[in-house]
Amino acid sequence: MLHTAQLIKPPTLWESFRQRFFRRHDEQQRIFSEIDYYRFQGLLTRQHQVAYPSLAVHLQQLRRLIHRGYLYPCKAVPANLVTMNSVILLRSRRGTAFRVSLVYPPQANHQERRFSILSPLGLAMIGRSEGQQISDNLMIEKLLYQPESLGNYYT
Repeated sequence: MLHTAQLIKPPTLWESFRQRFFRRHDEQQRIFSEIDYYRFQGLLTRQHQVAYPSLAVHLQQLRRLIHRGYLYPCKAVPANLVTMNSVILLRSRRGTAFRVSLVYPPQANHQERRFSILSPLGLAMIGRSEGQQISDNLMIEKLLYQPESLGNYYT
C-alpha cells in the first residue's frame, strides 16, 4: 500500500527569522516589573490589536513571555535587568557596541535606536540581564539606564 507524502508547509519569512534569532536564547524565563506587566496587559487589549494588526505575531510572543515569566515589585527589580525605558549597550559577536532604548510602540524610532517592545529586538531584550545572549550575534553588555534602579517607576 502506498502512502501519500504529507505536504509540509515551508516556514514563512518571520518563522525562519524567529527560529534563527530566538533559538536557544528564549528558553529561560524572564523577569518583569509590576508596572511593565500591567502596561503590557494594556498593550494586549483588543484596542491595540486593532491599532497594530501587522504586529499580531509580536503581540502573541509578548503574551507568551509574560505568562511564562516572573513578576517582581518595582522596588525589588534587579538593577541589571532590562525593563521598559531602559537604555542598553549591546555588543555584537564582531565586537561592535551600540546603544539602544526599549520603548513602547508610539515612542519607537529606529533612527534614534529606540526600539519598540513589539519588535523582535525588543522582545529579545525585555526581562533579560547584563551578560545574557539575546541571539547568536548579540549580547547585553551593560545597562546604561534602568528607571526602577533610580526610583523612576512611572516613566
